[in-house]
Amino acid sequence: MKKPSVEMIANVAIILLCILVGTVFVKNSFFKPDRAAQQKQNMVGKTISLDGMDPHAANVTVLLALSSACKFCDASTAFYQQLTTLRQKPGAQFQTVGVFREPVDTAREYLTRKGLSLDSVISHPLSDLGVDGTPTLFVINPNGKIIYASVGLLDDAKQKEVLHMLGTSST
Repeated sequence: MKKPSVEMIANVAIILLCILVGTVFVKNSFFKPDRAAQQKQNMVGKTISLDGMDPHAANVTVLLALSSACKFCDASTAFYQQLTTLRQKPGAQFQTVGVFREPVDTAREYLTRKGLSLDSVISHPLSDLGVDGTPTLFVINPNGKIIYASVGLLDDAKQKEVLHMLGTSST
């Protein structure tokens, strides 16, 4: 029986290396983990404490991490307007808080342009909250604990889920 040559062993090693590199490339290019889902999962159960936010002020706090330069925040405006309208109804048992990277004046101008009225607007580094994307929506209980988190646009089902958590309906 003839021994495999060095050239044959090198060719097999190159083929195996190409297969390995190709597999890693395909995995990283097409099967990326859902960062939004990971962030959501990591945040639920954590406690948030911010100057300017009193979670005891209502049964539930809706914290919106927004940016005036975020196209997805703009696309979410209709839902946030719905929250604003529901918040202003007598008997509403939730409060709304907006957290922006930008100064409060810039944030308030943005909210005014969008027709949004929040109970509180805070300028704070979003990374301190564990937020790396906007819009991010947290529903927080009176102890400051996150009971719901969503990153990005909310589809109709998620919007209804949030409204249900707030003890309200969309009608």
